Amino acid sequence: MSVSILIPAFRPTYLRQAIASALTQGFEDFELVIGDDNPGEEVRKIVEEFQDRRIRYLRTSGAAGALENMRMLWSAASRPLVKYLFDDDLLMPMALIEMVAAMESYPNSSFCFSNRYIIDNVGRVLEERKSTTEGEVSSIQGHSLITALLPIVTNRIGEFSNVMVNLDSGVEFSDIERFQGFDIMMLGDMAFYLNATRKAPAVRIGKTLAAFRIHGQQHSSPGYNPWFARSLCEWEVLVRCEYDVRRLDAGKALRAARRLQTAYASWEPQLPEIKHLQPELAVFCDELELGRAAGVTEAFRTGLARLTDDIEKRRLARLSPGAAGPD
Repeated sequence: MSVSILIPAFRPTYLRQAIASALTQGFEDFELVIGDDNPGEEVRKIVEEFQDRRIRYLRTSGAAGALENMRMLWSAASRPLVKYLFDDDLLMPMALIEMVAAMESYPNSSFCFSNRYIIDNVGRVLEERKSTTEGEVSSIQGHSLITALLPIVTNRIGEFSNVMVNLDSGVEFSDIERFQGFDIMMLGDMAFYLNATRKAPAVRIGKTLAAFRIHGQQHSSPGYNPWFARSLCEWEVLVRCEYDVRRLDAGKALRAARRLQTAYASWEPQLPEIKHLQPELAVFCDELELGRAAGVTEAFRTGLARLTDDIEKRRLARLSPGAAGPD
């Protein structure tokens, strides 16, 4: 099976390492498509250093955003298997060989995922996160995946750099950006995993095949990304929606909601917009305990809309002349 490796690039800092990790896989049947979302020439110059026939270079309008860059690359992919690799992450040697072998063993699967390293800004391994047993390659159904992830409000699968997608399973880019009628801005990976396993099972690989880099200028950093608060509330979107369709039972939904209450209380001093969701989340918890909860309510939709408006106002204030910068 052939692979499209897609790098949505906008930062030059670690890009050389990401590209090099893709080109030295010991697997030849792939294309490397790099989407340049940098408004300057830094990314283009780095890509041009690699004289490799497998590289295709594309460019957005500049600063279009990560989602639009990912969408452009998805549309450009010409192979049945898609492997996103973010510009600050790495593929381990032989990762493509292992992932393609897993997808060939389970050809009707929607995606596969592996264990991963967490590395720092200079590439030192901070920890190894294992989502499955060492050496195991097995199929996992959507219900099992949901009950493993949502109650603990933790993405144990990992980021898109840790995943390979099978386009022949019927997955679409909309599975990243929409979930049960909600726009998803931050948790596109989780939304995709839940949407995809409605169409076909996933495959877990008990080997460490990717590295996720922790640094100050990443999409998931609260100090760098003003939309970080959306990532917290989008967990609530996933929990409420899956509870409504009973892919998540009341006990597990309550466990997740209690964890979100704790997270909201912890983050509210830094992210005051969370206050719009806290009252309705408390109601959700109480009603889950009584066995009469509704998942997606109008009060929740209203709170989510207000939170989103407040984040945008905060973001624009930080961009205004004289603003002090990220807080």
